[in-house]
Amino acid sequence: MAEQSFFLISFMKSNSAGASRLGCFSFFFRALFCQSHFKFSPFIKIKSFGFMKPCLCFIFCLGFLLMATPLLAQQDFLKQPTIELSYGAPSLSLKDAPAKLSSVYQFGFNWGLRRLRTTTAPNILDYTRPSLTFSVSPKENSTGNDELATSFWRFGVAVEDGYAYKLTNRSILSLSCNSGLSWTKVDIASNPQMGFLSENYQRFDGKIHFGTVTQAGVNMQIGHVIFGANMERALMFPAHLFLQSTVSYLIQMEAHQLAGKLTDCVFECAPKLVPVVDFLLKNGINFTMYELRRNNMNWPFSSEKPLLNKAFNVYFSLLF
Repeated sequence: MAEQSFFLISFMKSNSAGASRLGCFSFFFRALFCQSHFKFSPFIKIKSFGFMKPCLCFIFCLGFLLMATPLLAQQDFLKQPTIELSYGAPSLSLKDAPAKLSSVYQFGFNWGLRRLRTTTAPNILDYTRPSLTFSVSPKENSTGNDELATSFWRFGVAVEDGYAYKLTNRSILSLSCNSGLSWTKVDIASNPQMGFLSENYQRFDGKIHFGTVTQAGVNMQIGHVIFGANMERALMFPAHLFLQSTVSYLIQMEAHQLAGKLTDCVFECAPKLVPVVDFLLKNGINFTMYELRRNNMNWPFSSEKPLLNKAFNVYFSLLF
């Protein structure tokens, strides 16, 4: 599956020794969790694992972080475990759906391992942080006749990477691109004035769906404390067509590879601009692909519409 390959590329690019282990683990994931309805072709369908699926997903997430830890320990300038708490304002939607989804706020918890490594440019650091993520949005009463009160919880794995400016010995400014895999359960309350839920929403209501999350973030470290903010775009897929999604994400992976080569060129002529250029290129690619997949989840192929979540988050992290 292409999603996890895209997701892991940020640390396989700097750690070829661990690529084979991560590849095997990626294959294990591909065989177990893809979506509540995973299709290798239009004629083959594998049903969900029911109550076992969340347990297996958690095992995958924990295993991923345990495998990531020794890989990040190689050639480190600085590595530190992190705990992050976030607060955001989500906006869930489904393209062309008859009613709006009402969701007021979301809380997030994130546990990861932050790694900073020196580069050939003075005071420019290479930044990577794999993490386990969990978010929840409690249900609130709808505020209008055309709205449906919505709650959700989400867990997954993510890799945040980019470059950082070392301002002083105790302060670092990081610009990052965060790519992750997620499993989300959405509960949509019916509105008596609107009757039954439309078929569009029934596909998502009360079920765990696989998806992706991307975030463009800026954070400031002062000592052992980090303050930051990010723009989030998340997709929840109603189904999964393997061949179509593979082609779609290969396009995105190739675009990221090209962005990496352009960043390497900037290193040679204007190293101080590297964090900004890398931030704009990678997040520009991710957000462009998000917009293209709003109508077709497997763009450029004609496919179903995913459930969308746009959010702005602020967060606070502690380093240990």
